[in-house]
Amino acid sequence: MDDSLERSEAVRARQEPRRSELLDAATAYVMEQGLDGLSIRPLAAALGIGHRTLLYYFGSKEELIAEIFMAFRAHDRRVLDVNSAVLASAGPDQAIEAVWEAMSAPEQTGYWRFFFEAYGYAVREPERYRAFLDGIVLDWLALIGDHLVAAGIVDPERSFALATLTLAAFRGLLLDLVATGDRDRTSAAARALAAALAAPRP
Repeated sequence: MDDSLERSEAVRARQEPRRSELLDAATAYVMEQGLDGLSIRPLAAALGIGHRTLLYYFGSKEELIAEIFMAFRAHDRRVLDVNSAVLASAGPDQAIEAVWEAMSAPEQTGYWRFFFEAYGYAVREPERYRAFLDGIVLDWLALIGDHLVAAGIVDPERSFALATLTLAAFRGLLLDLVATGDRDRTSAAARALAAALAAPRP
């Protein structure tokens, strides 16, 4: 291996812990403050570093946002793992209701507010954020589809379509909840969805 390449890789390896630390802090900041009006200088100041340091590690604002989205996707996968355990532990209607209760809890409001903001931001440049957009859909479709098949609600050939409908309904209800704060109405709708999914098929 070329000496200069070896030195470059060694530098990157030494920088990675600091870079990872800054990415975690930037992700937490953006999830709290939102993307609207995001600027490198105030973000860097909040992280206790100069803006040139932030650009040194991440290149540009858009590159940083792309990495924040992927860090958020990793967080979303942890949420998915928790809900996977919930789905596996109960019957079809009880499981769907339990997932709704967990996802719609008041302490999750900030999470979903940022989720929808990030979604709206990313769809303006879908090719730049393709990995993020695909991941936050396909990861959940696989989980929901597997549950619907395991619960005997749908056959494998139709599971992807019904999983798509279920995910769209859930996220629509969560967006409604974030926008209106009407927990009673959206929870009643989620229970109706759970009952409809669990109802015996003719």
